[in-house]
Amino acid sequence: MDRQLIPGALFGLLLAMNPVMAQDNSAPNISADNSAFNESSSRKLIGDAKAAWIREMRSKLPMAERKIGPFGMSQNPNVQVAQKSNEKLKPGAFRNVIKAIKINAVVASENKFIIGSREFRAGDALRVIRGQRQFNLKIITVRPSRIVFKDIDTGEQVVRNLNALPPGISRNSSILSVPGVVPASKKDKSPLLLA
Repeated sequence: MDRQLIPGALFGLLLAMNPVMAQDNSAPNISADNSAFNESSSRKLIGDAKAAWIREMRSKLPMAERKIGPFGMSQNPNVQVAQKSNEKLKPGAFRNVIKAIKINAVVASENKFIIGSREFRAGDALRVIRGQRQFNLKIITVRPSRIVFKDIDTGEQVVRNLNALPPGISRNSSILSVPGVVPASKKDKSPLLLA
């Protein structure tokens, strides 16, 4: 079948099925009642008649009464669009979030650490929510003494030192003995008692 015949045949079929389209409506059917929708055609209207017809049809649409459209935008073109606030973040907020993370264990040989019941490795990304703010973090390095975090949004890096002693306490490398513990250098020959 010729390709030019198909559109013509379809148009003829549509005209036969819909007698309203086959009629010649030279004047639109305008009603004073806005609640009733009467079929009318604007095909042959021009100028002011077409503009009046469009105004009438537009007022009958349910959208005409809404203040906000389906995409959350105002239907009034004169309304100012709300701008995203560019408030500056408090300095140290990221550092305080990193300090608040409770790290349970570090497995430095596998470059991972545990927070609660979740494992994280170097290179992983995680989201942390504190208060009303969300931080997107990336784990840069995991070592036995420290973990380096990076804020993906700002690029700021913070080092979380592990095994840090509280203020006022210092390391003592000259501990000779711990009560109840036998040093490995003393080669205790007594058997272990298992219960």
